[in-house]
Amino acid sequence: MKNRKGFTLVELLAVIAILAILVLIALPNILNLYRNARENTFVEETQNIIRTAQQQYIQDSINNKSVTCYDSKTNSLDLDSKSSLKYKVELSQNGKIISIQIMDNNYQIIKTNASDIKRDDIGNSKSNKTIKSETRQEGVGLTACDGSTIEEGEEVKETKKLIIKKDNEEYKNIDLEENITTTIEKEEDYNIITCNNGIEVSEENEQIKLDNILVNNSVCNFSNDLSDIANNLDDTENKILLLNDINLEKQVVINTGKTAIIDMNGKSISSILSVTTISNKSNLTIKNSSDSESTITALYGIINNIENSILNLDNVKLICTETEKTVSTIYNRGKLTIKNSYIEGPYGIGYNDLNATFNIYDSEIIGTVFNGINLNTGSSSGNIYTSTITGKTNAIESWTTEIINIYSGTFVGETGKGINNVSTGTINICSGEISGATSDLNNSSTGIINYTSKVTLKNSTKNGTNINLTEDLVCE
Repeated sequence: MKNRKGFTLVELLAVIAILAILVLIALPNILNLYRNARENTFVEETQNIIRTAQQQYIQDSINNKSVTCYDSKTNSLDLDSKSSLKYKVELSQNGKIISIQIMDNNYQIIKTNASDIKRDDIGNSKSNKTIKSETRQEGVGLTACDGSTIEEGEEVKETKKLIIKKDNEEYKNIDLEENITTTIEKEEDYNIITCNNGIEVSEENEQIKLDNILVNNSVCNFSNDLSDIANNLDDTENKILLLNDINLEKQVVINTGKTAIIDMNGKSISSILSVTTISNKSNLTIKNSSDSESTITALYGIINNIENSILNLDNVKLICTETEKTVSTIYNRGKLTIKNSYIEGPYGIGYNDLNATFNIYDSEIIGTVFNGINLNTGSSSGNIYTSTITGKTNAIESWTTEIINIYSGTFVGETGKGINNVSTGTINICSGEISGATSDLNNSSTGIINYTSKVTLKNSTKNGTNINLTEDLVCE
């Protein structure tokens, strides 16, 4: 006879271990499938209730009944499915859905717009969390058409929800007052929020929605101190959103190697510091994504753009309120780009020395005491497109040895020159209107001013040599 042997204990344990590992790997997917199926069923039943309510409204209207509220307790619908959902559907006089409240033992939906019900609208009916689409009002359970309670439940709090998405897919969904280390119950509690790697912010129904955030083992930071946030930037693209107006008590410094994007969000910053409000030593963008105006107001100067640093301004208003001292709203020694913005101060933009560059588009620059734009000695250069530059003395005064290209705009020197070239650099003017109290164009050194026939010299005055009317300029 052959000797038959079974599995050894070690072999059995190995098989069991392998099966356990396979189960652990498969279990999350199975649970996700199960949860998704339950949520899909809940959404389908919700959509069925809404359709049935609208059909019932039409039928009642034909029968001369004025019914605009249906619920599962006092005025129920004849549903196709044997749904166990508790519901309340309110309609306007023309049959449009005003609001829906639907709940079962696991999920709930409360919305004021039922045109597009989806899984993102589902909340947990047994918790005090906000649902994903809207903030629930304070109360318990659901309320029937006659005001009675359909189902008892736990009290619902008004909270804020942070929806974080990665690659447009929901990555985290967080109740702020429960999960943020620094509690934020209302937006008004904090002035600033900062997140990294691609934040897009919009406000809907009292919730803050943050799209496309790549989370680095943490959620976003909320603060009232812009200086503190600037001091704690990481090595990614730090995006900062103002939630309210702020008064700065300390200088904001963007340190070397850091990148910051400040979205003013229709809010304002004010400062009475005796130093420039913002010192940019690296890469800074200040923009306003809101339709409301955003202003930064300061006494001594607003931004110092250090040598080799990058500064971008878009749709913002900067005002330096100093009325006598030789202060610039922007000190530029790096790379400066201004779009759709308003700059005002004793000098609008000053320094522009060393190897500074600037590009100005569709903006207004005002020097309230001195020049609108002042270029100090050095190898600085720049381009101006469709902008208005006004100086109490000169609109533009250049001491640079490099080239300035003016493509279009209006340039006014209220008590001095429109364009004043006092060094060896070249100024090319393609078109625009230039006006100066003492001269429209002044070239007092060995530099060159070239202009085309599309340039209007308001007072028809030119002083100095090497001022050339030519059509050879490349104006693109």
